[in-house]
Amino acid sequence: MTRGSSFVIPSGAIMGAAPLLTEDEVALYNLLQLVVKDQYLVLAQVPLWSFIAVDADRRAR
Repeated sequence: MTRGSSFVIPSGAIMGAAPLLTEDEVALYNLLQLVVKDQYLVLAQVPLWSFIAVDADRRAR
């Protein structure tokens, strides 16, 4: 892909949503937010691979 070219999602590609954090992780995150209030910014550390899942048939490369 060259600079300035556009990326096209192939037809037949399926995109869906999945939770990034478990229920327990969300509960801990919310608890931390309540404890630190406006003193700190709490961010969740989420691995990059959590955003992408690739399932391809044998013909795909």
